[in-house]
Amino acid sequence: MKRLSFITAAALAGMLGMAGSANAATSIKGSSTDMSSGVIYNANNVEPQSWYNVNFGNNGWTHFGRWGNFTARRGQLVTVTVQMPTSGQHPGVSVWWRNTGPLTLPIGYYQGHSYNQYDDIKTGMLSDDNTGAELGYLEMIKAANGYDNDGVIPANCPGTGGNHINRALNPIDDGVPGLVVLTFRAPRNGQYQLAAGGTCPGIDPATGKQYAGRAWPMNYSVDIR
Repeated sequence: MKRLSFITAAALAGMLGMAGSANAATSIKGSSTDMSSGVIYNANNVEPQSWYNVNFGNNGWTHFGRWGNFTARRGQLVTVTVQMPTSGQHPGVSVWWRNTGPLTLPIGYYQGHSYNQYDDIKTGMLSDDNTGAELGYLEMIKAANGYDNDGVIPANCPGTGGNHINRALNPIDDGVPGLVVLTFRAPRNGQYQLAAGGTCPGIDPATGKQYAGRAWPMNYSVDIR
């Protein structure tokens, strides 16, 4: 697995809205899907805390959720649906427009091991840690984000539920635990990228304990009209 890093201190100082460590970035090829409208994709290796993880400063965990990319035109209605069918788990999803112009990072790479779920993500030039070759800069402009708030217990998920809620995470209550449906108008023409996974911490209602491991199912799809 290739890792990426900033090549100059100036690039580090110039980044905006960056998630995770300044010196660590990585390939997401193994967890990313080229998505088609109307197709339901299945994943069986999702971490229950991958979209909202207290161990990563309440950021998303790059490697143990799922990534996807699709193309949309400005003004099209985009609906992203994410479901975690295991009782007690609550999915979240973020979508960005991703700059794919000259000198930008290939779509199969991301900047770090964690990500901010609700903000733009921009970097200076990134390079391959092994070869030093410049791979491009990253620009991801927030389009929409949200998480399933139905049945979330505030004490189990600090920062999302109850009086300590971070409204930028966008809690969504639709009466269906385990499901989040995010709808927005595409702000630009081009490539979009999503990151989806579970929210902190995933409580098994049968035992009252946190789910462990990374082998939990999730279904996700995009509908573009």
